[in-house]
Amino acid sequence: MIFLRVHVPGDDEVGQLAVAFNTFVEKIHATLGKVVATSHQVRTEATQLTTLTNSILHASQVQQGQYDQVAAAVQELSATSQTVSGHASDAANVTTDISTQSHQVQVTLDESVSAIGQLANEIDQSSGLIQELEKNVGGIALFWK
Repeated sequence: MIFLRVHVPGDDEVGQLAVAFNTFVEKIHATLGKVVATSHQVRTEATQLTTLTNSILHASQVQQGQYDQVAAAVQELSATSQTVSGHASDAANVTTDISTQSHQVQVTLDESVSAIGQLANEIDQSSGLIQELEKNVGGIALFWK
């Protein structure tokens, strides 16, 4: 730093100039001291700011990792939901097919019952005809005897 001072030889103009110069040097010395102190303070603040910035960067990287995990979980849930939806659709289709087949079986059973009823009527009619034929054959047999 500035440590030199001018010797003041007297009270004349040169002496006054020397006093003014020494005062000027003291002010510069004080100003430089303040600049040094301020630069140390700025350096300290800059170091703290760097540390804080690194902490924020690390936290944002951790948060990004968590966001990525959430996004992956959401995609997995979406895929699972689509799979479940597909299975539900398949189950609905199978239920519709079973209902259609059940209806067809019912129609076939109804037709079978109706056919059996008609067959029973025809058997009854045939039985009546056979009985009548038996009577007629008995009458013919008596006639030929």
